[in-house]
Amino acid sequence: MKISASIIRKIHFYSGLTLSLFISIHLFNHLTIYWGEDIYLEFMESFRVVYRNIIVETLLIGIVMIQIVSGINMAKRKKFLKSYDKLHVYSGFYLSFFLIAHVSAILIGRCYFNLDTNLYFGAATLNLSIFPLIFIPYYGLAIFSFFTHIACILRIKMLIRNPEKNYNFHAKIIIASGLIIAILLIIGLIGVNIPVEYKVPFGM
Repeated sequence: MKISASIIRKIHFYSGLTLSLFISIHLFNHLTIYWGEDIYLEFMESFRVVYRNIIVETLLIGIVMIQIVSGINMAKRKKFLKSYDKLHVYSGFYLSFFLIAHVSAILIGRCYFNLDTNLYFGAATLNLSIFPLIFIPYYGLAIFSFFTHIACILRIKMLIRNPEKNYNFHAKIIIASGLIIAILLIIGLIGVNIPVEYKVPFGM
């Protein structure tokens, strides 16, 4: 049975809302590094009470897959892209790549290396050897793409309600906020002292 484009859009939008809520809390957790490693880990443990169980984690992984499949399906239907349409599509493609890579890395860290994939698992990539050259743009672009994608979606929603107005400035504010948060997050995680066991996956 073929699913209509309108249903796919609704599925993508509402699954995206759920995923965005999780990512927003996750990013806030990263920013708590400015209050110290103990506060970071304490917040993470509190957050894990909500999602670190087989039911919620399975749902989250399912939502990630729904987002990727529905997003690609929607992007294939777009033919003539204007500037914000391009940002919308390209940021979505990068987020799809990042989510697959990031979820895979977390599962490998937990299941293969038997590590608690906490602060030190992520921060290791930004503090060991030449890895920051790869992972600074990798994480930075992911955060920037997340905010860019949200900015483009909100712009579309506002234009539907009021097509007479220009919402480009609002979108630019959200995109700029994403860039600032990406920079702050990366700076905050650089310099974290990495325990020995978290160096093993990187051959160190």
